[in-house]
Amino acid sequence: MPQSHAIAYPVTLTTAEGTVLVTCEDLPEFHCIGSNEDEAMANAADRLATALRMYRQDGRRFPKPSERRPGQHLVLVRSISRSSQSR
Repeated sequence: MPQSHAIAYPVTLTTAEGTVLVTCEDLPEFHCIGSNEDEAMANAADRLATALRMYRQDGRRFPKPSERRPGQHLVLVRSISRSSQSR
């Protein structure tokens, strides 16, 4: 049975016209929005988990998280199979 663990990806938040956009350089197909920073970060955790499930379903390795840069936030995703993680 695969072990579960957590993986954290750095994300960038951009605010425009009352909406917060969340993007992740490590997962270019990932993005989400929220009406404020808290909502955007909550949505990001859910959407990142979905993106990683798509990687697993497609048989792709998870991208290795890059170093967090100043101004970026970390999104922690729990319960990801180690067999899918990038080595």
